[in-house]
Amino acid sequence: MKTIQIVAGQEIRALLRSKGIMITVVTMLVVVIAAIFGTSWYQKNQDQLPELVVVGVDSAPFAAGNNLTVTTAPDRAAAEQQVRDGKDAALVATDQGFDLLADGAPSESLVTTVTAAVQRMAQERALAQLHITEQQYSQATPPSAITTVNVGRDIDAANVFTTYLGVFIMMTFIMTFAAIVGSRVTEEKSSRVIEIILSSVRPLNFLAGKLLGSLIMGALSTAIIITVGAIAVQSTGLLKGTTISYGMIPLLIVGYILGMLFFGSLYAAAGSMVSRTEDLQSTQSPILILMMATMYAAVFGSLNVSSPIVQVLAWIPPFSTTLTPISYAANNMSLVQLVASYVLLAATTGAALWLSARIYRGSILHNGRKGWVSALR
Repeated sequence: MKTIQIVAGQEIRALLRSKGIMITVVTMLVVVIAAIFGTSWYQKNQDQLPELVVVGVDSAPFAAGNNLTVTTAPDRAAAEQQVRDGKDAALVATDQGFDLLADGAPSESLVTTVTAAVQRMAQERALAQLHITEQQYSQATPPSAITTVNVGRDIDAANVFTTYLGVFIMMTFIMTFAAIVGSRVTEEKSSRVIEIILSSVRPLNFLAGKLLGSLIMGALSTAIIITVGAIAVQSTGLLKGTTISYGMIPLLIVGYILGMLFFGSLYAAAGSMVSRTEDLQSTQSPILILMMATMYAAVFGSLNVSSPIVQVLAWIPPFSTTLTPISYAANNMSLVQLVASYVLLAATTGAALWLSARIYRGSILHNGRKGWVSALR
């Protein structure tokens, strides 16, 4: 334990001194802050009422209760000019109906609102010609309201949203900091310093210290970026009105730790197979594909929480890293099943650590280039 502690401390200090790591963290901070403020600015612009110009028709039916800013124009040419000057759209009455003018494609919400207003206006005119009041029409119309009834399990939208957001953040940082383990191993191997280090410590203790140091550094960086992001979200009011389920956070932390250990150990094994940083891509590509598949499973799972594929993959590591908390948040897993899935993930992580340690021990002093097949042999 003393050796592991010393190696972990040294790894943390080395990562703190690394310009590449600091640039990565700062870049992620800038991207997060820019994304939050950019999204907030976009939403505020979207909140502005669309501006509609009408020609040859009364503007009152379009302005009443439709969240539109409605103005009139004397003719079609004037309406076209106003659209070119910045108005969202113009509605021009024609012999066949109406033309909706826009600079490009109008938004679907605007088209839906205008269409509903036109249909309502046409209905009122038809009823007037038939000498039928709206009350008489409503009484003669049979009930047609559709009520949605959920006969399955209720899904807590706040739990699912919080979990999906947390899983996306978790996998982003795992992809960032787990890959650093492999590059660090290759750097030490290429500089031949590892030959001196392994004369004093056991390879497995050294690997355990590196993984622990990277895990701590990744967790600290993640905490800093999330904290700054939370402050930015709070200051912009980006998630105002959105309910965050903080009870899901401990599950995401467990998944983050297991995911970092699982993928970090694989990256360490991949880094030990090559002697040059330029060759890392050949050994890290299978891990990257597996990580991308794990992240895509979370995207698919959040959109199809009740899919049989999602329910099966929630038990298969490493996909369970992202799908288990999502399935639990969607009430497709009980607490007992959640614990069982995490135990299976922990066991698989332990097996990955054991296998990676054997590959690391067999490959770290081997100068040259190995692939996964030869390393496993």
